[in-house]
Amino acid sequence: MVRNGRHAGTHRWIDNQFVRELVGMRPFSANGTLAFQDRLPRGAQLATPSMLLILVAIDIVFIAIHSLIWASGGAFGRRAFDIEIDQGIPELYNYLKWALSAAACAVAFVRSREQLFLVWSALFFYFLLDDSLRVHERLGTQAVLALELAPAFLVRAQDIGEVVVCAVVGALLLGLMALFYWRAGTGSSARRFTLRQLPWLGLLIFCGVIIDLVHIQIRALQSPLALHLCGIVEDGGEMIAASLLTAVSLLAAVSVRRATE
Repeated sequence: MVRNGRHAGTHRWIDNQFVRELVGMRPFSANGTLAFQDRLPRGAQLATPSMLLILVAIDIVFIAIHSLIWASGGAFGRRAFDIEIDQGIPELYNYLKWALSAAACAVAFVRSREQLFLVWSALFFYFLLDDSLRVHERLGTQAVLALELAPAFLVRAQDIGEVVVCAVVGALLLGLMALFYWRAGTGSSARRFTLRQLPWLGLLIFCGVIIDLVHIQIRALQSPLALHLCGIVEDGGEMIAASLLTAVSLLAAVSVRRATE
């Protein structure tokens, strides 16, 4: 098909190079099969980076409101907009991102029949359940009782129990991911997708686990400013990581296809 005197395959990608590189949107092929289609409809080319910018912009707005609430001593805005509040509006927004990511990876699995996408979908669905039902907190309490955990290094037994639960669940899901990654072919779109997602998954884990432990240590300093800044890094970082993971997942849903097509 010819459009404006040029083949459809020569459509230019959008000019925002930084955003395209950030979510790994350059088209590529391996062994003659496309991992992500290099002839996406122009609407899909524009929609995914736009979605990323929208998601991150909303994150920044929530973080800014959170800071204004803190700076005003609660006089500005409602506590429901506090990014550190469970079941608050920012957390509900994160639920939406996890649901979109899980659904997008399920769509990618249906289109490509690559089981690695199904593992990613399960991971995002776990994040949704964990955030909404406080799974690791509840299981962490059970771990404290079962393992008779004690406080250590200014860290509560409950926090240690939660880390144990996260480590077990992470080992299970990441172990499955590694297995299906190894089993996938070298030209696998799911492999490429996994490589795109791992840095953002690492960012999420770093903010949600490592910074969370640092946050606990900082509480001993009794510095409101230090606590506030650490909370922004922890919860704000998780929100932005979730946005990046969601944007890449949505790209996969619209671009992945079977290698035999």
